[in-house]
Amino acid sequence: MHLSLALRVKLNYLCYSAKLYLLAIDERGVLTLLKSEVVKSIRGESSFSTEMLSDLIREAESECARLEEQCADARRDVKDTENLLRQLSDHFDELISWAELYDSASLEKKKMVVNALINRIEVSRDYKVKIDFNFDFEQFTQGLDIAA
Repeated sequence: MHLSLALRVKLNYLCYSAKLYLLAIDERGVLTLLKSEVVKSIRGESSFSTEMLSDLIREAESECARLEEQCADARRDVKDTENLLRQLSDHFDELISWAELYDSASLEKKKMVVNALINRIEVSRDYKVKIDFNFDFEQFTQGLDIAA
């Protein structure tokens, strides 16, 4: 189950990165067309003025730069997500191995497993129970919110 979640998250980031890359390529194509239109404008063969083309080229260059920056950010996000998923998988595998060990263990071994997972248990007078785990239980239950 956790593997399919990891694949879906990675696939979503890769798809997002690919879409940005395709948009950047498309915008570069527009920029190339506009630059070729400048030559026609200088020759008097274009219906666009050089000022208009200059403005359009400036806008296209700005959009290309923005999209390329977003692509770089998306690539970093993919790498960060891969590291995060690897870390989560390690934690998950460790917890599963503890669960498998616990299921097949004797009572004495079960006590040792609980001792390794739980640092302290406090029970108050009104039967409120506070468990201090040896790992960050909230981050584990939230899944991908583990700090990298």
